Amino acid sequence: MNIFARWGLAVILVTATVTAAAHEIVDDGAMSVDEFVRLVQDPSVDRIRFEAPSGGSNSRRSVYFLWGHLEAKWTNFQYAAALTPIRSLQRAGWTVLVDGWTTTLEARAYVADPTIVGLYWSSHGTPQGALTAWQDAGHYTALTPSHLGPAGRDLRFVVLCACYSMTQGNEFSARLNGAAVYGYRGTVTVEECAWELRNRFIAIFNKHL
Repeated sequence: MNIFARWGLAVILVTATVTAAAHEIVDDGAMSVDEFVRLVQDPSVDRIRFEAPSGGSNSRRSVYFLWGHLEAKWTNFQYAAALTPIRSLQRAGWTVLVDGWTTTLEARAYVADPTIVGLYWSSHGTPQGALTAWQDAGHYTALTPSHLGPAGRDLRFVVLCACYSMTQGNEFSARLNGAAVYGYRGTVTVEECAWELRNRFIAIFNKHL
């Protein structure tokens, strides 16, 4: 049974910082769904940045959409769905950053970003509650709560769209600076993750910000 649930999180202390991406694509507001799906699948693209309109009051605050290890048959469907909340956030004045090939070190750095307010993560998950992140374009590794810390002080919520992501819910919550964490007790399908992106992510965002 899939149960979408929330925890209140406690603190993470970290030393990592987000460095400038070697290959970052900046959206000018005209990126099509097909172009977005192509770019986020490309391992040579470090990040895609959806800039908030100039002068927006929230333009210096960021929401991250991150994918760890998932086969293309699982990710393509989600990528297209993700553009719906991404555009909504961008129009509302938020900066959105997307990484389709997130490693454990990158996840640690992104969570520590002082501008981060919200995070969506999707990957495989194990019955023990570990997520799967990339080591490089061909290999993957476990991502556990011990890999994360510290979190940016403004991080309010984290959505973990991965199987069994509640198994280590208390541990993730102990690492993430008081943010609310959403995840699944059992398995989750790609269709459910896409539905959450299109229909629930903005509601979760509005609840916390």
